[in-house]
Amino acid sequence: MREHLSEYFDTEVRPTFENKDKDPWWDPVEPIIVGTSYLGLRPLTYAMGSEEVTSKILSSEGKDCQRGFLKAEFDVTDTKGEPVDEDLYADVEDKNDLLGKAYNFRMDLKEVSGLPEDLCTNPFVKYQLKYEPNVDHCTNEAQGQNTTHPLSYKKVHSIPLITDYHTEYFDKSNVAFTIFAYPYYKGSQ
Repeated sequence: MREHLSEYFDTEVRPTFENKDKDPWWDPVEPIIVGTSYLGLRPLTYAMGSEEVTSKILSSEGKDCQRGFLKAEFDVTDTKGEPVDEDLYADVEDKNDLLGKAYNFRMDLKEVSGLPEDLCTNPFVKYQLKYEPNVDHCTNEAQGQNTTHPLSYKKVHSIPLITDYHTEYFDKSNVAFTIFAYPYYKGSQ
């Protein structure tokens, strides 16, 4: 900064900073957390998928601590994300019936809607599964400035060997989806 300021005082020529990376007064716009949405995984305990669910995006801000909705669903699949034959898991009546089996399920994140107008540019969603604590799964940014965006995200999660840990997680826990977006200020574009 000092170098650019000294140069300006010496030459009285204002720097243009056409390359924003060299502008010491410019910071790139960072995404902001809109909120978090939760989806229970209990049907996976019994080798079943879910129907499409619309869950609230919760935040300490917003009306009634709500900042929109996330549409998602999951289903038991093969490794390519295709539905499996119902007979494959026909014997699953108890969560212990999955123990020792290989297991695949596909997570589908379909849409975010009802986002705040000042925080709805290029939204994306991140999540982790408890049994993969260091792995972030993330949608692509949905381009544009709108309160509703399609996500069209599909990810197959494979577990080579189901253990008690997995069945307990599916039975009693949720996936937390963190929704991010870039701020939008009217008149800034």
